Order: sequence, then structure tokens, then C-alpha cells
Amino acid sequence: MVHSDTLEHVEHPRAGLAECRRVLRRGGACVFTIPLVVDRLTAGRAGMEPSYHNAPGEKDSGMQVHTEYGADAWKDVVLAGFAECRLVPLEYPSAIALVGVR
Repeated sequence: MVHSDTLEHVEHPRAGLAECRRVLRRGGACVFTIPLVVDRLTAGRAGMEPSYHNAPGEKDSGMQVHTEYGADAWKDVVLAGFAECRLVPLEYPSAIALVGVR
């Protein structure tokens, strides 16, 4: 299973990852990318001014960011039930693929 730069737009990302894990066979993997804020921990945006990933001034609710991922992004993968989480650096420092292995 592969997805790219979408998890931050999911209101309950850990539940989304758990669903990805559920549909994988044992030993299967969910490979994905998320934007990372380097040198900061993950933060939810609940109660904050909405943030969107699209053209400036556009406020498409489907592009609203619910989670800003940081250095501890791997935790959601483990807490969603994956047996392991691998980090694969693509372009240092912030382009990193995460691989959740069931």
C-alpha cells in the first residue's frame, strides 16, 4: 500500500493508519510520505487557525491540515499497531518515507 502527503489531512490519522494495517497481509507494508517540520515534534492543529495545503487564499476543506508531523512521526505508525516503522531518507532533512510493516 502506498500513499503520499495525505495523512496530515486525515482528521484521525492513527485510525487511518490502523485501517491501512488491517487490510495488509502479515509482512505487508504501508509506504508513505508526509510533510515533516524538522526539529519539532508532531502537533495537532485542533483549536488553531485552519491551515491548508493548496494555493494561497484557497480554503478547500479537503486540503485542511489536521496534523503537522515532526521528528516523532514514527510514533503514529507504531501506535496504529504496525510491528515496525522504517524511516527511509529521500532528501535530507525533511523528505523521508515511512514504512509501516505489519
